[in-house]
Amino acid sequence: MLRSKQISLTLNAVNDEYVIASMLLQKDGTLLGSIGSGLKKIEDKLVSAILSNIWHNFEGNGNDFINGGGLKSLFLELNDGRLGVACIGSKYLVIVFAHGSVKFGLIKAKIEALQRYFQEQLEE
Repeated sequence: MLRSKQISLTLNAVNDEYVIASMLLQKDGTLLGSIGSGLKKIEDKLVSAILSNIWHNFEGNGNDFINGGGLKSLFLELNDGRLGVACIGSKYLVIVFAHGSVKFGLIKAKIEALQRYFQEQLEE
């Protein structure tokens, strides 16, 4: 079982001068933890609800066109930066927000590291 302190410490481990915020949430939009200042203009709970909705829509539409497992990750270019979202199991999402100059490959690598860690912790 994850503790809130563990969530914050783990999310903070991927934040640096390029990745400025990270979050863990349930697919229903319930925020489990967030760290960073990248989304300071918008409340974290609102961000998690919006991203959960976006994920749900892409996942539902994608299942009609993708054979073999469905949506695994989603990358978005925003006005204020770049965002990566990925699923952890069937219930959780991890989000990484970075400056607009950051390559999506770096965002993907950080998301995959968080996925591995949280997947192990959530299986216990």
